Amino acid sequence: MEEEFVHVISKDLPRLLRTTKVKLVVIDSIAAVYRTDFGNQIAKRSEGLFQAASILKTLSEKHCCPIVVTNQVSDLITTGGGQQSDFETRKMYGRMSRGRTVIPALGLSWSACVTTRIMLTRTSSLSTSAGLRNLHPVFS
Repeated sequence: MEEEFVHVISKDLPRLLRTTKVKLVVIDSIAAVYRTDFGNQIAKRSEGLFQAASILKTLSEKHCCPIVVTNQVSDLITTGGGQQSDFETRKMYGRMSRGRTVIPALGLSWSACVTTRIMLTRTSSLSTSAGLRNLHPVFS
């Protein structure tokens, strides 16, 4: 899956950006590619993420086209009642969504690649099953 993704962003997307008036590119979700292909091979996954981020940043600058890439989140699982490492992780990455602390699925590797992080959260609501959605700038 990762090879196909890299082919699309390095060959097909540049051709599309050159030949049409694209105003925005949205990739949903990069985690779907890099979570499944690499499993626990963190170094190899990081290398692939850095390569993809470099290609996307270059395309964005060259064609003056913003590229939005979504990531998934995972529940923060603590290791025994709030040890120091859990507290630091929660402080650095943690955001509340529907009453749970969540962290970005691709972790530190991907966080080093992005220029702006915005988080969409949902709060539980008794009046509707959907709840309220909120947009939070994390950093820019």
